[in-house]
Amino acid sequence: MKSRILVWNCQGAGHPKFHRFLKEYLRDFDPDIVILVETRVSGRKADCVVGKIGLPYSYRIEARGFAGGIWVMWQDSIYGSPQRMKRKELWNGIGYLAQGVQSPWLIAGDFNAMLNNDEKKGG
Repeated sequence: MKSRILVWNCQGAGHPKFHRFLKEYLRDFDPDIVILVETRVSGRKADCVVGKIGLPYSYRIEARGFAGGIWVMWQDSIYGSPQRMKRKELWNGIGYLAQGVQSPWLIAGDFNAMLNNDEKKGG
């Protein structure tokens, strides 16, 4: 299971040029996790920028004045390929993640998995 992760010391996330560049990067590389450090932006302005980034989940440590700030944003979707080997890679990755989880958790998505052959339609 491969994930694309962007970690960037952006040294300020408030400038419109940063927004344009980041939007293009996200479109081209579609990362699953984005971590921005030294954002130097907090409060409502940070809410606005995080909203524009478009990843559904986020966590922030606010900047203090013109210093610091850490934003972590991530996707939540899972897609199980209809190709057996890719689907096996997904399940191996989920199994690996599950080993580190000590409390209840939930994974939902399109796993393309069947419990038995009666569920199969077509090909």
